[in-house]
Amino acid sequence: MIPEHFNAGLRIANYVVEREVARGGQGVVLAAKHASLGTPVAIKLLFEQDAEASERFLREAKTLARLQHPNLIRVSDLGRLSNGIPYLVMEFVSGQDLANWVRTGGVPSLQATARVLGTLAGVLHYCHEQGVVHRDVKPQNVMLEEKTGRVLLVDFGLVKRQKIQAAWSTQDMRSLTEDGMILGTPAFMAPEQASNEFGPVGPATDVYALGGLLYFLLTGSRPFEGGSLVNSLVQVMEAPAPDPRDEDPAIPKRVAALCQAALAKAPAERPESAAAFAAALKAACEVGGATRQSAPARWLFAAVVLALGGVGLSQNLGAFQSGAHSGLSSTPTISEAPPVSQSSAAQGLPAPITVLEQDPEPVPSAGESPLVSPPPRAEASVLPANDMDLLDETTFTPDQRAEFVVQARDVVAKRPDAQSLTDLARAYLGVGDLDLARATIKRATSPGTDYPAAYRVRGMINTRSALKAPSTLGLYERAALKDFTRALELDPGDWQALRERAVLHSKLKKETEAEVDFAAWIEARPSALAYTSRAFFEERRGRRAAAKADFERALELEADDPNALQNLSGIAQSEGRLRQASDYLKLTPTSAPTLKTQINLLVKLKDHQRVIETCLLLEALEPKGTKAPLKRALAHQSLGRYEASRAPLDRLLALQPEHKEGLMRLAVALIELKEWALLVEVCDRILALQPPLDEQGLRRFKEARARAVNALERPTQGPR
Repeated sequence: MIPEHFNAGLRIANYVVEREVARGGQGVVLAAKHASLGTPVAIKLLFEQDAEASERFLREAKTLARLQHPNLIRVSDLGRLSNGIPYLVMEFVSGQDLANWVRTGGVPSLQATARVLGTLAGVLHYCHEQGVVHRDVKPQNVMLEEKTGRVLLVDFGLVKRQKIQAAWSTQDMRSLTEDGMILGTPAFMAPEQASNEFGPVGPATDVYALGGLLYFLLTGSRPFEGGSLVNSLVQVMEAPAPDPRDEDPAIPKRVAALCQAALAKAPAERPESAAAFAAALKAACEVGGATRQSAPARWLFAAVVLALGGVGLSQNLGAFQSGAHSGLSSTPTISEAPPVSQSSAAQGLPAPITVLEQDPEPVPSAGESPLVSPPPRAEASVLPANDMDLLDETTFTPDQRAEFVVQARDVVAKRPDAQSLTDLARAYLGVGDLDLARATIKRATSPGTDYPAAYRVRGMINTRSALKAPSTLGLYERAALKDFTRALELDPGDWQALRERAVLHSKLKKETEAEVDFAAWIEARPSALAYTSRAFFEERRGRRAAAKADFERALELEADDPNALQNLSGIAQSEGRLRQASDYLKLTPTSAPTLKTQINLLVKLKDHQRVIETCLLLEALEPKGTKAPLKRALAHQSLGRYEASRAPLDRLLALQPEHKEGLMRLAVALIELKEWALLVEVCDRILALQPPLDEQGLRRFKEARARAVNALERPTQGPR
């Protein structure tokens, strides 16, 4: 038996116990250190001694020891106590699970959700490639490491190892769960875990769990709340996939659609892999926009350039529906501006050192608060030098940005000068707390304190306040313009102030001033972002050649810049260079809109094999879409592969049984394959369509049906 309490100093093999970390129905986890090396470890001991529990415990140990991935716990030892109780020695991780993260901090931002689930999907895909299905992915089995924010998948007790293979066969996957044996947590359990009537357990089972976790992180609720084990299982098997937008209408539609697709009852209707889920989530967040948190700041400036009045660029996205060419794309990678910021308390940050006055008005151009700090220091900041790194969701995790706030507060507590206060305001801006950023920067811009970066940061606070409160747009922007100008008077080489003022001048349609600032920004700090931002500005002015040159220069500096690639593709289309347009899109990070545009280009180029390959990628991102399967079938038939066209047509008709063109294309394939019996059935479905085909179409398929009937009646003679 395992004792009820473990005393500090207890020795287990080469390890000294420090404290008990967690205890559950099946075991206990202890924090310990290696007796000689002092290395912190976690020791997991098993309560139950029956053969099944021991087998699961041993399975977890062997699985973790075999798998090597940065987002999996590392195992270092395995053994038994003198009384036979097995123990597992693992890497010690200080942090919290997703359940506690949501319980204490509330529903996370969309970006944080995408980061966590994208990482989790990546480690699951790795496991699947190694022949391992987890089968119990739930909030309690996903940890966030303290300080680093590292996402960790834990508890492989229900894992089943399968022979590593390129594809999972039905027979292989059926062995993962015995008939009638339910393994997993009901609220996040896939239907096939509850009943083998839904098919075998396999990688799609973990994809379902990803959908459940996405629902949980979007809403704070489980996808199915049955109240009891039986009711939960009934809902898992019978209730339709819930729409998270019923809980929060602000959730982007594409994100909600992916959540429901992953929660599909049939494994075949879910995203085809964990990697496909991750790609689809990334695409949904990029295209749908981040409605609950600011967009990645790397592309914010291109978005700001476009914010007022557009730039006269046409849309690529409509081409997939109409099949017509559309020129440049005016939509940056992330299209929405930052919404209202959240308070520090909501983001799990400690309270401010002092209570600062809240100022709902724009930060004035001349500060009124008394001087509270000595002249600025020439010391290194505790924060990154580039303001955009603090705002970019892809550069630092939310936990890392929160840690910057803590560090900056510590510095202010010791030395409340202009530089320290400016850094603290930047840190608040990084976590989206405009109120505290505004109050803090007032202290850094007191009369007589001419610290250039303070005015730049105050201007940034004002521009983001303008995005939050459109009704006061002009007031905030005029204040921001004065701030950036003052920062440049104090430090003409401040390229970040040049960047901000260039974009603001462009928004205010001060074209001469914007042109000067863009040129100065590029001269001071050339970058892909600088060139793409100026390219959007030039396009709005009708200077397409100049815009093209800037997009090309951006690619020279950053070969995978999505804004440059997408818009150069649009330019190439408008100039009739379809092959080059397709090549640009091929280099663009995978997303549904770019794939749709690329498919249209490839159709025009009659590159049928690449149409097929690109449609497969799109179907992984949009498993319920009907256009990609149809275009894939058409490409197969264009290559004379009528048998191969059956699979995408079957997929299409499973989604939409009365899809007119799908049925007609299936009839064409059946005629070529001489499958007369099935052709009769398909022709009957076509002739029964409402609204009916035109007279010529009806006559065509009546003749096809008659031909099939004749062939069935005279099999040896063939059709007449």
